[in-house]
Amino acid sequence: MLQTKAASDKTRNMQKELFKALVLQLTMPAIFVYTPMSIAFLGGLVGIQTFPIGTFNIILMLDPILEPIVIVWFVKCYRYPILRMLCCGNSRLANYVADSSNAKQSMEAPTAPSGLVTESARKVEA
Repeated sequence: MLQTKAASDKTRNMQKELFKALVLQLTMPAIFVYTPMSIAFLGGLVGIQTFPIGTFNIILMLDPILEPIVIVWFVKCYRYPILRMLCCGNSRLANYVADSSNAKQSMEAPTAPSGLVTESARKVEA
């Protein structure tokens, strides 16, 4: 009996990366929004000034700023091109990113499995 994989290793790794990013994105509002709001609300009920209003505003503004950064950091196909773009003068980091096999694979165009001919290949042959 022929057994096939449901998903390739590359797909499985991408799903793991996206799952990690999603979990962190779900916990960030709890840390940066709900916790400070709860502390401020409960502190107001008890009569304790918890922290200055400016600090409170900065903590609340961190959530929308950090969420895209989390996605960029945890998803390799976003992280490597951005690192390449940012490390213009740092040759050691540029070489690390360029030599990484994952970066090369993520930047390559998908190819058809051997034995299959795509429509674009048929048009070129004709």
